Amino acid sequence: MRPPTKLLIAARQMLELTQASLAKETGMHARTVYKLETGNGNIESVETLVTYFEGRGITFAPLEGEPGWTIINRDAVGSFDDERKRNRENRSQHATKGRWEEK
Repeated sequence: MRPPTKLLIAARQMLELTQASLAKETGMHARTVYKLETGNGNIESVETLVTYFEGRGITFAPLEGEPGWTIINRDAVGSFDDERKRNRENRSQHATKGRWEEK
């Protein structure tokens, strides 16, 4: 299966790679990476990128029960919601600490 080109771009950006650095790491030419990201190129090159991304912790998966794909970064820690929760807890602790010190 071939993931959409936008997901190839997203995976590269998640790893903070340029097209040139991705090409170097995969042994491809930068022009090949560009072609793949614009919807051109052969399936073997796509498979090379997918294998590389999977080795770096990124998985492409078709959505279940509906058309489309998703991208999963297995090496990512936490989520946006986790960070918001920590920020709320920190604000709450500082507010509580301030009230106790004033008494």
